[in-house]
Amino acid sequence: MAGDTQPCILTDYVAIVGTSQDFGLGYSIISHRKQLARAAINNLSGLEQVISGGMMASGNPNSGYRVIEEGIAQMERNTDFANKMMFAAQAVRGLRVNSGGADYKTLIYFSSGYTSEQRLAIEAAGARHASAGRTFAVSSSAQLIGLLNESQFQNQPCERRVRRIDIYTHGVPEDLAFGWQGPQASQQTFTTAEVAQLDPDRFQLPGRESQIYSWACQTSTTRSGGVGGLAPAIANHTGATVHAYARRTDYSLTWNTGSATAQDAGLTEIVSSDSRVLWHPDGAMRGVVEGSSPEENPSGRFVFRPVDEGG
Repeated sequence: MAGDTQPCILTDYVAIVGTSQDFGLGYSIISHRKQLARAAINNLSGLEQVISGGMMASGNPNSGYRVIEEGIAQMERNTDFANKMMFAAQAVRGLRVNSGGADYKTLIYFSSGYTSEQRLAIEAAGARHASAGRTFAVSSSAQLIGLLNESQFQNQPCERRVRRIDIYTHGVPEDLAFGWQGPQASQQTFTTAEVAQLDPDRFQLPGRESQIYSWACQTSTTRSGGVGGLAPAIANHTGATVHAYARRTDYSLTWNTGSATAQDAGLTEIVSSDSRVLWHPDGAMRGVVEGSSPEENPSGRFVFRPVDEGG
């Protein structure tokens, strides 16, 4: 009879947010021209959302030209006016729509690259949508791994298991680059070396598979361009089912409110001393989709399940 006793288990939904750096216009021109080009595309994409949806980020609500002027002006101080908070916004949305009945909801974000005002906004959204006491700021992949490997929730005798993880960050083949091109990038990589430090026991659910979704670019791509890379490595080590893309992912719908105005949709700005960005306390309006590049990489979201070494 004792052998039939089911363990006491509580499940966790986890949303993970990567860093988002402010490089600035001068730095981008001198040292990082590719970053400047990406930022210009992001701003144009975000401003297109502002105008095509009939929503206004600031200024006269009847003047689309004012919005363009305001958005372009941000590039002098912040090269990601529209998309600086896209990872955090998607994670907050994930807490709302992807938790799937988990007992706890956890938000983990890499705090470097965000201003104090932006961090306060993320913390406030976590307090609203995550479980009490389950919003964590981290500065390294080692700290992230420590949180993912927690065997119990605070003040709970039951064992903690991960029901689902959603990962929102930059990515390159074979690396969830949580600190992509930032000053702490070397401490914020997530490669097979970090995968090996995850505790597989956290991902063992009775009667079902744990799910991990990477919304980072090219998580299912090898450095040589083939299908594979980090996604199957995570699946094989943890025993979870991993969902990931071989192409880049597209966050351009983050602030797309459709036909609603910014005011009606609740879209606001977070103003810092050197930065102003778009935000919503309930997170993104729409989810992440697949991008179109690299064209030579296969399209679609790939699903990886652990390989049965005994089969």
